[in-house]
Amino acid sequence: MKAFHGFLEGIVQGVGMRYFVYKSATRMNLRGFVKNLPDGRVELYLEGDEAKIQALLEYIKNSPVGRVDKIDGKWMEHSSTKFKGFEVRY
Repeated sequence: MKAFHGFLEGIVQGVGMRYFVYKSATRMNLRGFVKNLPDGRVELYLEGDEAKIQALLEYIKNSPVGRVDKIDGKWMEHSSTKFKGFEVRY
C-alpha cells in the first residue's frame, strides 16, 4: 500500500475536475480526498494499491475535463489509512 500527495496545475477548477477525480478514485477503490485551493490548483491525496494510483494519475493527466499541465507531488509509504473512502473537500 502506498500514498501520493500532490497538486494539479492547469485549467483544473470550474471544469468538474474534483468530481472527475472523485468518481475515478472511487471506481478504483482508492481512499483519500480532492480539494480546490485558493491559488487555482487542485490538491489530492490518494491511498491504496500503487499500480492503481499510478493508473489514476495517468488518467488524470489525460483528463477529458479541463487541462492538466502538471502533477507535482510525492510518494509515501502508508501504514494505516486515514480514510474510509474517497471524499471531496471544500
